[in-house]
Amino acid sequence: LFVSASMSASLVQNSGVGKFDLMQLRKMLAGKVVNVTPFIGELSEGLNGSSSVKDLETMFQLIYLSFTSPRIDSTSFISFKTKIQNYLINRGASPEAAFQDTIRVTLGNYNYRRQPWTVNTLDGMDIDRSLNFYKARFADASGFTFVFVGNFDVEKIKPLIETYLGGLTSLNR
Repeated sequence: LFVSASMSASLVQNSGVGKFDLMQLRKMLAGKVVNVTPFIGELSEGLNGSSSVKDLETMFQLIYLSFTSPRIDSTSFISFKTKIQNYLINRGASPEAAFQDTIRVTLGNYNYRRQPWTVNTLDGMDIDRSLNFYKARFADASGFTFVFVGNFDVEKIKPLIETYLGGLTSLNR
């Protein structure tokens, strides 16, 4: 489960949202200045994002879809897994990486989470487990704190907050 959980946000980010795969989403966002990136860490999960003033609503739509309609499709999954495999193969040939891995494992007291990833580690990646883990972490928006900074009028952003953030599921876990 650890490998699937660790990669879940990256897999969702590389698969698009809702009914749009990554390529369709990129085409829809062409000419817009907007970015929303989900993350899941050891102690927290959330979204990082940015947009131009005129693309604020699009950013809010992407936030909403990141919570309500994440996706991981098999094509993106295979592509992402291949990319990580190639990275690990190349990294394994580096003496610096071996040194860094030794330090990390030693300082991490040989904990499973501090072990270096290998190509074999990726055998633990499972598309369904990754999506289910992501959905579980983003199922309840009541535990999230949203912070917006930038050049916007509070009165103009308020309806977007009410519509897109107010429409998120709140389980009060």
